[in-house]
Amino acid sequence: MLRFDRRLLLNVDWVLIGAVLVVALIGLANIYSSTHLYKETGAPLYLKELTYYLFGAAILLLIVSIDYRVLLSLNYPLYVGMILLLLFALVFGKNISGAQRWINLGFFRLQPSEPAKLILVITLASYYYRKETGKGFGLLDLAVPALLTGLPFILIAKQPDLGTGLLLGFIFISMTLFVKLRWTTLATLLCGGLSVIPIAWKFFLKPYQRQRVETFLNPENDPLGTGYHIIQSKIAVGSGLIFGKGYMKGTQGQLDFLPERHTDFAFSVWAEEWGFMGSALLVVCYFFMILWGLNIAISARDKFGVLLAFGVVSLIFWQAFINLAMVMGLMPVVGVPLPLISYGGSSLLTNLAGLGLLETRTLSPRMNSRLVFKEAVRSSRSPKDTANSRYWMSISYKVSTWSETKLMGIMRIFRQPSAASRSSISGVEGDSHSTGPLRLWKHNSPAMPVIFSTAAMVCLICSRYGSPSRIKETGRLCAL
Repeated sequence: MLRFDRRLLLNVDWVLIGAVLVVALIGLANIYSSTHLYKETGAPLYLKELTYYLFGAAILLLIVSIDYRVLLSLNYPLYVGMILLLLFALVFGKNISGAQRWINLGFFRLQPSEPAKLILVITLASYYYRKETGKGFGLLDLAVPALLTGLPFILIAKQPDLGTGLLLGFIFISMTLFVKLRWTTLATLLCGGLSVIPIAWKFFLKPYQRQRVETFLNPENDPLGTGYHIIQSKIAVGSGLIFGKGYMKGTQGQLDFLPERHTDFAFSVWAEEWGFMGSALLVVCYFFMILWGLNIAISARDKFGVLLAFGVVSLIFWQAFINLAMVMGLMPVVGVPLPLISYGGSSLLTNLAGLGLLETRTLSPRMNSRLVFKEAVRSSRSPKDTANSRYWMSISYKVSTWSETKLMGIMRIFRQPSAASRSSISGVEGDSHSTGPLRLWKHNSPAMPVIFSTAAMVCLICSRYGSPSRIKETGRLCAL
């Protein structure tokens, strides 16, 4: 007989669930606004997206109810299945707008490159969990994870979908930096990567991909052709001003000037209709989800949980960062959807599954410490096992406390105004020539929480290369 464990509800991270629900409601409202004028033969797109959300919620609950450590034995079967799906999509997939990325299942069009991102996180976390290095990873140690990342990257780039392929590369770089590299390896990879850029530009990028980069640098060269997307997007974002034009009253989105307004450029529609205040609300939600995910990562009790949580946070972060930078003209236009906002079943289900993994990671740290310790003592078979359990639990608490203190210290630094900002505040109001954080906030306000979350992730990664005396005294637990 199946029994429901009440601790599942008592220890669910309702803060993370609340942030996801806020973003989900924003996404559904935004999709309705951007597609209500479409003449669809089937169900409206916002109803389809709602169906995907309900199905994704069921997947999230299923993942929460199982032990995440079962993925250690399933990571390679999942990886092989991902490669087979990518090959099938490349050979027999449905071609839409010149890209062969989808598998038509009748009731649903699956895009295998979307779950491939989460499966790569699981695969890399499993590999780094099993691989022990004392002083950090060397070049030979990175051969296997580079191969695991390179194979799906090549298959996805062949579709073609360079944006998702580059996203896999960013996930690989983030997780590899987190587990710590030797300084010689880091310098070698940095020099090698810089030297490969001109070769990739000349021989590997297709003409339309090079055109996107050139358009990013100067979109006004072809305002009605390749530069049309980014110009219209910047007009939509900028015309929202402080409070926006009103729900379903935007001109760029409602009058069909903005292309792909329910997928890649969904944030442009939201910014036009809700202005700075609405944009700040959405970006702060992402900012909060990323910081909360980092908190989950640093509070995990085992190595695999840390790597898995950090990989999921990296997945959410890079998708949001690339999409927001793209629609504001800070990066070339690539096909990376905005998590939980852009329309698309495969992307939505993948992100909700990743958030489900974060929820499983929160169950253990958020359980009552006495209950955890009693279960550890009861399950141990010898006094030595009990002492080991007590020892490692104490070290985990100390490491978690130190990491949270460092992260919160960084955030307090961001909240303190600099001398330049204080002088600009005391000066003439509205001065466009003011310098410091105030000017940065005035002109790039939607990007500021993204910058903060970037700094938080960099802080957490850089802490992997330090050796605080507190950690040395209690053992080198943070040397994963």
